[in-house]
Amino acid sequence: SASFSSHSSSSVPLVSLIASTSRYYYNYRHTSNALLVSSLLSVPEEAKVLMLADATPYNPRNPKRHSMYSDSSATESLYTSTTPTLQTYYGSAVTVPTFLLTLTSS
Repeated sequence: SASFSSHSSSSVPLVSLIASTSRYYYNYRHTSNALLVSSLLSVPEEAKVLMLADATPYNPRNPKRHSMYSDSSATESLYTSTTPTLQTYYGSAVTVPTFLLTLTSS
């Protein structure tokens, strides 16, 4: 699970908070949708917070480890280990208190 650090230390204000609250590999599409939305936003990567309730890219059932795709014909991964978001939360770090704290931190 990810550790928590407030976005308040950044000089770039939080502009987007993208959350996928679905857990387990069979909800792959929910996580890939969150990653797709993140990639489509015209917002600086440093102003995004990404919350993924499951670390699907690292799931042993994922045939293409460390990557995620929007559909079976896609050739470019939506996920990279160096996705430059301000903060990425995984697994047990995705909680209601963390979500609310991220929204209300300044």
